[in-house]
Amino acid sequence: MAKAQDKLLGGCILLAVPFVFIYWLGKAVVDTVGWVVPAVAVVALFVFVYWAQSSSRKKRRALLMAKYDDEQVVNDIIGQVMWQGETADQLLESLGSPAAKDEKLLKTKSKEIWKYGHEGGNRYRLRVTVEDGVVVGWDQRS
Repeated sequence: MAKAQDKLLGGCILLAVPFVFIYWLGKAVVDTVGWVVPAVAVVALFVFVYWAQSSSRKKRRALLMAKYDDEQVVNDIIGQVMWQGETADQLLESLGSPAAKDEKLLKTKSKEIWKYGHEGGNRYRLRVTVEDGVVVGWDQRS
């Protein structure tokens, strides 16, 4: 039991060191230049991050509109909505790459199961059935 307590204490100290350092550094900066400069810097950082994310979303929407030329399709892709008849490319744009894929090549069609949300073993939260490059159904676990 002593080893476990020593490991726990060491882990706590390791976690505390960065917080103590940040507190010390912040106190040193505030003592040197006052609180206004760091506050302005933090606000500027938040504004920059918001602007960068907004710009990225606008670029993605513009690229999707140029590619699909349909407002409803673009809104569904951005909202990560699935629908029957969705192409494999649209599914990829919407949900990203699947964690795993099962492929079956039949005489008249190709059938793929795209699996998302790996939970362990062969368990996935979402399985999307794609036949001939078009979504025909899905099975979603809550």
